[in-house]
Amino acid sequence: MLAPGQDALRASRQAWQRPMKESLEELEKQILMKALESYRSKTVACQILKMNRSTFDSRVSKYGLQ
Repeated sequence: MLAPGQDALRASRQAWQRPMKESLEELEKQILMKALESYRSKTVACQILKMNRSTFDSRVSKYGLQ
């Protein structure tokens, strides 16, 4: 049996034992989701994230966030 907190520690370690690309894509998805929730305007979200609109739309589509 694990001591309290060790389950969380093990889960945290496992989360980092995946390919870098996968981790970065998950982070990018979360950032895009937050921007869409916070600004509701894709134009404003693009300005805040310093992304051009076509890249933003492509990434939103990639992650199924429309």
